[in-house]
Amino acid sequence: MNDEIKVPYISKEELSQGESIFNRTVSELGEKQSIVAEEDIYSETGIKLVSSGTKIKNKIWEKIVNHKLIKPITESVSIENCLTINDIVSQAKSIIQNELFFVRLARSIDDPKYLLNKLKEINLPKPILNRLTVVRDARPRLYSHLLRTSIISAYFSFFHNLEPLKSDQLICASITHDMGEMHTDPKILEPNHIVTAEERRFIHVHPATGYFMLQNFPDLKGECAVAVLQHHERLDGSGYPSGLKGNEISILGQILSVAEVADALTWKFTSLKEIKVALNLNRKRFNTLFVDCLLQCVMEKEDNNKKNTKIKEKELKKRLSLISSVYDSTIKVSSYSENKEPLKSLNNRLKMFRYFLVEFGFDPNDHELLYEMNKDEPESIEAITLMVREFLWQNRDLLLFIESNKNHIEENLDEDGKKAISKLRTDLQKNLAT
Repeated sequence: MNDEIKVPYISKEELSQGESIFNRTVSELGEKQSIVAEEDIYSETGIKLVSSGTKIKNKIWEKIVNHKLIKPITESVSIENCLTINDIVSQAKSIIQNELFFVRLARSIDDPKYLLNKLKEINLPKPILNRLTVVRDARPRLYSHLLRTSIISAYFSFFHNLEPLKSDQLICASITHDMGEMHTDPKILEPNHIVTAEERRFIHVHPATGYFMLQNFPDLKGECAVAVLQHHERLDGSGYPSGLKGNEISILGQILSVAEVADALTWKFTSLKEIKVALNLNRKRFNTLFVDCLLQCVMEKEDNNKKNTKIKEKELKKRLSLISSVYDSTIKVSSYSENKEPLKSLNNRLKMFRYFLVEFGFDPNDHELLYEMNKDEPESIEAITLMVREFLWQNRDLLLFIESNKNHIEENLDEDGKKAISKLRTDLQKNLAT
């Protein structure tokens, strides 16, 4: 890894805006549970905004919203039922005992208490525990993701035989890696929201937001903060926020990226087999040492039925060709629509549609080569089959959007654009009918 850490630029205004979003979440939470100022709260200009002993509620947010606080609000308050390390360990124990993926992680280690002991050893400052309490109570699914990622990282610390200090830094990074999301407008993160290019920037800076947040804590500002900054970077340079490649990414950043994605897959897929093929399909983007380690410990050996696989391959060859045609058609439509403001929603959907395929590892220019290179490897064929199945859902959603907005779309396209959207619609229909 390079000694110089590449940190994307974030303006003071953006940081202040993100902190304001978080402060609002704190004040809304204060309407449901007790959050009290433990000291006077001042603005950067020296104005006293909140007196010690004041309960933090919505009316307080209205008072501080237009001010930059001299220090983050979580450093100045006490929160009812604030999270403790013992709480984290107890919740992790429940996950390890009840979810198959994590059951197998624990069973693969000689010391059954190792994972929980590693979590028990970390030392988180009170302001960080305050922030995690806000995440737990305001965004429970996000908190669960942080916790589960920490368990996976604890497993990796065992597998890689990390020295205690590095292990602590890794697990602290895991439990805090997405705290920057709390500084993003929650409307942008809603499942049905179509993210614009401008909004995507706010999403892509959340690792940097987390990095800057951790700079306030001497024990966390080093390797821990760097891992948080890099948890969405990918070895092939396709990640964000800096597009780092290979050894430009720290070893803890590489480990955290695998742990974070592995847990994300446990939310997306219902079986361990699906998790396995999804990881296999993206091998070039992650450190294979950790991918293979994870797969070996959670997967059971399975016999492959050669006859059935060949049938699937025959179907896949045709399907991959159709997917490539759809991809090309979206490019054609975008060439006519991308600069038209009334078609902003369409453009965003087309971009996200292509992004899904590229993110999953599909190269539309090499779909025949993809098939030929993998046709004798049942495991790889399973991975491609999984991508195709996911693609069909995306295909259906895009077609539904185009059909529902047909008149509006065509009103804003010239004749060549109308032909392009008609071709795309036909390709989408053909793919669903196959």
